[in-house]
Amino acid sequence: MPRAVTTVLAFDFGLKRVGLACGDTLTRSAAPRAAILAGKSGPDWEAIEREVRALIASEPALAAHDTVTVPYVTYAYRLKRTG
Repeated sequence: MPRAVTTVLAFDFGLKRVGLACGDTLTRSAAPRAAILAGKSGPDWEAIEREVRALIASEPALAAHDTVTVPYVTYAYRLKRTG
């Protein structure tokens, strides 16, 4: 039975910028996304949330299956709370 394709959003947290990359298990490749600036008070959580939502909206498989979409959104909110 073929395995499901998984989409991955990776974060590289830095003092000045947060790097983002998006990849998948089908092609086993990743591509950079726009870096998000981080200030003295930390990362721009709203910009990170927009990137996560944009990823969800651009993935038809994710949008169609709440069991996959919910962990992405939950993770984004968890990141925001712990920041």
